[in-house]
Amino acid sequence: MVPFGPFAFMPGKLVHTNEVTVLLGDNWFAKCSAKQAVGLVEHRKEHVRKTIDDLKKVMKNFESRVEFTED
Repeated sequence: MVPFGPFAFMPGKLVHTNEVTVLLGDNWFAKCSAKQAVGLVEHRKEHVRKTIDDLKKVMKNFESRVEFTED
């Protein structure tokens, strides 16, 4: 039996249990293995970390400008 919602089960079997669908961007999807999906997530996390670091540098720059004009 396979769960079908929170209250129902239906007869069935699971196939391709190591295969997931990932968003590539712009509403494009691809099927890949779970290991490849983890690699993609790690790559995206690193990109987000770099973006956050860049934005923190911009914020510090603006804060120093504000402090300079207040003096």
